Amino acid sequence: MPSPVVAPAPRRTHYAALALFFITIAVYGSWVPFETITLSTAEAWEIIRAEPLIAFGRIDRSDWATNVLLFVPISFCLLGASSVDRRRPLHWWLSIPTILVGCLALSICLEVGQLWLPKRYFSNADIIAQCLGTMIGIGLWWYAGETITTWLRTYSGQTGTRRQISWLLQAYLAGLVIYAVLPLNLTIHPEELYEKLVSNRFVLIPFSKTQWNWQTLGEFSTDVLVFVPVGALAAIGWLPPGRTLRSLPESIFVGAGIVLLVELCQLPVMSRFTDATDLVTGTIGVASGAAITHALMPRNQSSTAPYSGLRTWHWLLITGIYSLILVIYFSLPFELIEDRTLVRERFQQMLRVPGASLLTVSQFRALTEILRKTLLFLPLGAILARTVYYPTATRKTRWMLWIACLIYTMALGMLIEVAQVPNSHHTPDVSDALLCTMGAAVGLIVTARLLRHHHESA
Repeated sequence: MPSPVVAPAPRRTHYAALALFFITIAVYGSWVPFETITLSTAEAWEIIRAEPLIAFGRIDRSDWATNVLLFVPISFCLLGASSVDRRRPLHWWLSIPTILVGCLALSICLEVGQLWLPKRYFSNADIIAQCLGTMIGIGLWWYAGETITTWLRTYSGQTGTRRQISWLLQAYLAGLVIYAVLPLNLTIHPEELYEKLVSNRFVLIPFSKTQWNWQTLGEFSTDVLVFVPVGALAAIGWLPPGRTLRSLPESIFVGAGIVLLVELCQLPVMSRFTDATDLVTGTIGVASGAAITHALMPRNQSSTAPYSGLRTWHWLLITGIYSLILVIYFSLPFELIEDRTLVRERFQQMLRVPGASLLTVSQFRALTEILRKTLLFLPLGAILARTVYYPTATRKTRWMLWIACLIYTMALGMLIEVAQVPNSHHTPDVSDALLCTMGAAVGLIVTARLLRHHHESA
């Protein structure tokens, strides 16, 4: 009897794992840094009873939208875990009420738990927003769950390296567009758009409002780096059959158009700046990505990439150089703190609960910092994957080498944070080392997969 054909990922177990991941994120983000205050049950109940259903004066549009988005992937993945690769029989109508009740219970637990946390408060509006996010997630699966699953499976089921890279870059662009409209305090009201224009949040002349310092240079470098993958997509994406690579001028033109569209998406977002400077930095990133793609990607699919002849010691040297660049980038500007007591306090502050520092800044700023650190360490993971890649290595050996690479990136991230302890211009935090390791892990996993498929198809 022939064995049943196993569908490519994602399957029900994958959706269940993703749901658990997003639930963990919701719990951790709601209760970090896990410091409690003294509050009796009776006092907590009085606070809940006194809370209005919707406190209009306290509702922040970006915070409310964040709570909506928080529960969309939870309900989407939970319904996917129970429904993917199945028709819509009776169990669908059993799963949906169960998910609604479960997400409501989770939301209430998160909000009630915040009564015992400092600088947090119980909010009925947050519960309503999270319930709305739950319904949006269910509706999204109902109308597009199978389509999204099929699109995800076009990556896991692909065998061509070039097509996998193109899929990953398209997924990255979709995430970049979502990032561009965050924190979702949108408006189409002419008066509010005019207010944005006259309040210097709409800048038509590049660099006219720029104050040149190390922080500005860091922000510019991040803006350039963010659009490097877009340049790669402009070079290899959306091509007609028989064509594998756009010319460099064409790639830059297409990429610059994408930069313009992304910038226009920020126009109705009240808290975002629409700045022509971003068009310049984005185009530089696009041109860099397109140039790198032309240098590494052969025009003929059967030809070998020019970097394949590099030996292991070459890749070790590249690893060392890029690691040094990261250390310098995260250390500048440098101003030594001479007060030893302050240095000890900063070292203790570095070891606080991961993620606690993100509560001190806006949600958009926190997301920007997460993106910056993960993107800067993603190429290091890709370089390390190529460094330790041996087609003939056993599975056990490959896992040991990958673990060694992750240990190296974690050690490098901790080294950078420790070096920031006596530096008054930076705030050391172990969370940053974890984010850097996550970015390197993504680069390592994706590159290892691409190398394996390239070797199998060769």
